[in-house]
Amino acid sequence: MGVSDSHIRLVQELRSFVEAKYGGKGKLIVFTDNPDSAFKDHVPKIGEAFPDLYARCYCPDIIILGEAKTVNDVESRHSILQYKYFIQFCAQNTNSCLIFAVPWTVIASLKNTIRNVKRQLHVDNVEPVYLEPLSE
Repeated sequence: MGVSDSHIRLVQELRSFVEAKYGGKGKLIVFTDNPDSAFKDHVPKIGEAFPDLYARCYCPDIIILGEAKTVNDVESRHSILQYKYFIQFCAQNTNSCLIFAVPWTVIASLKNTIRNVKRQLHVDNVEPVYLEPLSE
């Protein structure tokens, strides 16, 4: 399945946010999944999935996972499974952060889905960051 222009743009938004927030504070390495990258050669699998963005900041020491979802993908079975893997990872790694980029029209749906996943997993120590408002 090809990657849509919308998805590529959302991944770029994730990268821009991470670079702006963490880039000036120390050493930052950012990998993003895009059609031209060897992303999976450089990034560990989280559960059974790869995030759209994986970054490591060394000052402060933090692992950043980023996930971009288009309107049609926010509540898919595959996406919900990814959310579970990424939330479990962040729950077990207190020096981690989970960031989502989705169009503004589905932000409420995503937040509700994430609340439900956290409840199912009995996780209360993960507070994702939601980039908003983003256009479609």
